[in-house]
Amino acid sequence: MYCPLCKSIDTGRVGNSHFYCWHCLIEFSISNREEVKIYYIEDDGSLVDMSEFFREKCTLAYKGS
Repeated sequence: MYCPLCKSIDTGRVGNSHFYCWHCLIEFSISNREEVKIYYIEDDGSLVDMSEFFREKCTLAYKGS
């Protein structure tokens, strides 16, 4: 799985369709329709949806799991 933000392959699965990028330190999810959502992780562990902020920069680089 490639990170949709930085294109790094240094990612890991943290949930059913949630992934974490060790390079840019974001969490992202991919829906069945291949829609990407990007989340910033707060200090308390909560997720902040940053998808609108990165919408123009982000392209899906999904190549399978």
